[in-house]
Amino acid sequence: MEHEHNETIHTHTTESVKKSALTTPGAIVVAGFLIAVAIVGTKFAGTSDTRNANGVRPVSARIGLNQNKFNACLTSGKYKARVESEYQEGVKAGINGTPWSIIVGKNGAFEIIEGAYPTASVQQKIDKVLATTTPGTTPLPVPTLRDGDYILGNKDADVIIYEYSDTECPFCKRFHATMHELINNNKGKVAFVYRQFPLDSIHPKTRKESEALLCAGELGGNDAFWKYLDTIFEITPSNNGLDPDLL
Repeated sequence: MEHEHNETIHTHTTESVKKSALTTPGAIVVAGFLIAVAIVGTKFAGTSDTRNANGVRPVSARIGLNQNKFNACLTSGKYKARVESEYQEGVKAGINGTPWSIIVGKNGAFEIIEGAYPTASVQQKIDKVLATTTPGTTPLPVPTLRDGDYILGNKDADVIIYEYSDTECPFCKRFHATMHELINNNKGKVAFVYRQFPLDSIHPKTRKESEALLCAGELGGNDAFWKYLDTIFEITPSNNGLDPDLL
């Protein structure tokens, strides 16, 4: 599709050169048009049509982020500390694998999910939390909703699921689809918060992917964060297989 688009532009340009019999007023009009096109092109440089040095259109461009700003954010390393902080939260909670999730009700009741449970099994745990009327007394092992969290669904939902995850984990990829299904099925009662838990020993690429995800959120807000995450899980072959040029 993009190749055909480029060929169309090239043909149009070649044909324009052949038409040398333009009158002076006509030439002025054409020149003005070309200047306008150049201005528009400059205005939108670095957005969704941008390819990197290797000719690859990265995820950040696919979802419409400004490439200059995105690359500056990613190379700055400004989110390294946040990724490490979320990872250490998980370590403190006893997490040693991904996906790890906790279903939390408004009254503090919670259920922990260790692994990529199927939809029906997670729904059972959601229903159990929803049916709990006694306020929870056991301290939660991880922080609940806070400034800076990106949330999918209604932030005032009856249940919020917090997942600590790794973008190169194949089980996390499977569970991500499960979470979308659960949010759709529960119609406003369930929301989802994603946090970083890179498994460095087997997925050393994940930390940079986590930083990229947070850069997407900074530049494009909540919607861009989730679009970026959805696309990463869609295209990664998992197990440290994603080409860094695709970020």
